[in-house]
Amino acid sequence: MSNITLKRLNVVKVVDSETKATVLESKGFKRVTDTPVETDPGTGLNLDKPLEDMKLDELKAYAKLKEIELNGLTKKDEILDAIVKEQQLRDGDSGGGAGNVE
Repeated sequence: MSNITLKRLNVVKVVDSETKATVLESKGFKRVTDTPVETDPGTGLNLDKPLEDMKLDELKAYAKLKEIELNGLTKKDEILDAIVKEQQLRDGDSGGGAGNVE
């Protein structure tokens, strides 16, 4: 079996079984893959990074890149909510269930 690499903050763990990897994931570790990271060439922003893991400045840069108006929002949770809501609107997901008519 091949080794599985996991990371949390600056701590890297290498385990030799799926069971051990699952235990570490339950403690907040994420699997490290060799997949190249998609970045925006203009800003260097990691586009593969989950929004909830982004720092405030990264969320602002993401909103600017995706042309999402923040209307003076300054707190991370407010900006994250605004981005998620705008993406849902753009994707046509209003969360209203099967009764939605386009």
